[in-house]
Amino acid sequence: MRKSRPGIVIAPDTSELQLILAKYLTGTFRVCKMVFTDTYFIVFLINLDIMSPALNFDGSK
Repeated sequence: MRKSRPGIVIAPDTSELQLILAKYLTGTFRVCKMVFTDTYFIVFLINLDIMSPALNFDGSK
């Protein structure tokens, strides 16, 4: 896991797509999980504005 900029956590850090997401997503959203297959990708986002600061989900399990 790496932080690309404040408020966004991206994992894993192997795809150029993540750089695009980090560039265009605002700091109020966090990428909590990315699942890649041969034909598509799934990105789960959490709106941090509606979450308690105590629930600082970092995508780890």
